Amino acid sequence: MGIKNGKLLRITDAADDVELKSLWPDLFWMNENHDGDEFYQSSDKRPLLVLPLILDGSPIGVLKFHATLDKQSFSEISQEVAVIVSQIISGLLRQTC
Repeated sequence: MGIKNGKLLRITDAADDVELKSLWPDLFWMNENHDGDEFYQSSDKRPLLVLPLILDGSPIGVLKFHATLDKQSFSEISQEVAVIVSQIISGLLRQTC
């Protein structure tokens, strides 16, 4: 979803199908690479922040943050900092292309 529409996703629990479906009907958690597994027990919520990397107005990839230090949902401030980081990375990519 984030890569397709160029919008960020701030998810409280990426393993919660109800939350994912509320964001996008076709969205589901497919963790084939076990991203972030080292941060969690099986019963923990899995906060996830996904931001698009935009180059010349088109999404070209994503920047994913899998956990906060306290394993809580990402805050507005965390989101704002992550947006700035994704913009910096996108700007650097623009300079190298």
